[in-house]
This record gives sequence, structure tokens and C-alpha cells, in this order.
Amino acid sequence: MSRIILHCDLNSFYASVELLSHPELKDVPAAVCGDPASRHGIILAKNDPAKKYGVQTAETIWLARKKCPNLLFGGAAQKILRKYGMETIGQMAACKRETLETIMGKLGTQLYEYEYANGLDESPVKSRYETEPVKSVGNGTTFSFNLTKRQQIADGIAMLTGEVASRLRHSGLYAGGVQVTVRDPEFHDRSRQRQLSVPTYLFRDLRGTAMELVNEIWKPPSPVRALRVTAINLVPEDETFEQVDLFASAASREQQERPESAMASIRDKYGNRSIAFGRTQRLGRSDEND
Repeated sequence: MSRIILHCDLNSFYASVELLSHPELKDVPAAVCGDPASRHGIILAKNDPAKKYGVQTAETIWLARKKCPNLLFGGAAQKILRKYGMETIGQMAACKRETLETIMGKLGTQLYEYEYANGLDESPVKSRYETEPVKSVGNGTTFSFNLTKRQQIADGIAMLTGEVASRLRHSGLYAGGVQVTVRDPEFHDRSRQRQLSVPTYLFRDLRGTAMELVNEIWKPPSPVRALRVTAINLVPEDETFEQVDLFASAASREQQERPESAMASIRDKYGNRSIAFGRTQRLGRSDEND
């Protein structure tokens, strides 16, 4: 019988564990974080009251305290293990499973078996050259100045969508959906996503959906620091033949395909920034691709 592995992602897990030991903190902003003195000063998890202040996972402690000066922090598992004299993997490996389970509950079993304490993880060994299937194709950028006008946002979306479309085409993938993320100067992110009626890699289709999503979460003149456009629910090109839009004009799609194909060829030869749609090259940017 083949193994079945179930992965569960628990929201605010470490913060929730800490609050089990300190229920008096349930209704006040609290977070689990690294040690600032060891240069690990980022937020690892936070509770719901902290979320209301805009505290985000992976941001620095000083920024979190700037948003919420009265934020409380806890060390969770590290504090408990230190209480019993365990600070290294070797000490955990030498400890009895039953002892760890008594101290940490189910987490103790995980620490004993799977967190490399005893190397009992039975996950399959994979070659470093083995690649995972691409699940999304995204392009985001932080602009050199805050965007406040609708045309600026449209230019930014067009710029990012053009490069996403080019990468989809190059990879032989079609987007089954589009996701857009808007970040303001305070690093607050707002995202929306939508499933497409027909998978596509055409720029016009992706851009149109992306702009519709932006209009749902942004209104001028609210400042925008960064934008991200991501193609999601990807479908290989050879699996899209049954999903042709019978009502779409073949001539119209061919008119889109011809210039985009030419642009893709130019980008392949001279680089992604060698050609762009319309006015999109005017915006200062610092890219993040995935």
C-alpha cells in the first residue's frame, strides 16, 4: 500500500499554542517572534487582535511595534524546551519520545521523529535536479514613487501582465485564473483573484481581468507602493484543446496572437525589457518574479 501524506496548514499556530499557556492574553495583541539580539527579529505568528493593527507575519519587530506599541511577545516551544534543559537537537534526540510527548503533546512526537532530531522522516528522496510542476507565474514590482493615478496603475498592470504573458507562452502554459495584489506605503497588501472562463496566455485577456480586480480593491488617489500580477490554476498547452471558446472570433484571437508572438520572439532574443506595450516603460521599478 502506498503512503498517503496529509498536510494541514494551521493559521497562527505558534501564537495559538502560546495562548493555551497564557489564556489571559487571548484578547490583547500578541505575537511569537525571533530574538532581536540574535538578528532574528521578525514576527513568526500573531493572534487576531494583533492582526487588527495590521501586524503581519515575517515583518520586523520594530515595524510591528510601530503599528501596535503595546504588542506582547512569547517564545512558545523554545521557552518550554529550555525549561527542561533542551537547547540542541542532540539533547532532543537523546530524550525519550514519551518525555517529549508529555512536555509538548503531539508537537513532541513531531520534534522527536520529523524535525531531524532522530532522522526518522520517511519522505521520498528527490534529486536536486528534479523540478516541481509550475503552479503559478507571477511578476511583482516596487515602484520608485507611489502611484496615485488610474493611468499609472493601468501602466503598471500592463507592464507586469505583459511579462507574465510572455513567460506563460515561453513555458507552454495557459492561465486558468488571475490574481492581483496591491501594496500601499504602509506595507498593507490587498489581493483579489478570479477564475477565467477560458484558459489563456494572451496579454489582452490577462490585463483586462487584472484591471477589473484592481478596480475592486483600489480607488484613486490612494497611494500604491507595489503591484503584483500572478497567473494561477495553470494548464499545459496540450490539455486546453477541450476548452476552446466557441463564441470567440477566430480572427480576433489571431489578431491578438500575431503581435504577441512577435513580441515574445523579440524578448527571447533581447531580454524581457527590450519591448513593452504602450507607455509601460516609463515607471521606475524593482522586480520580484516567481
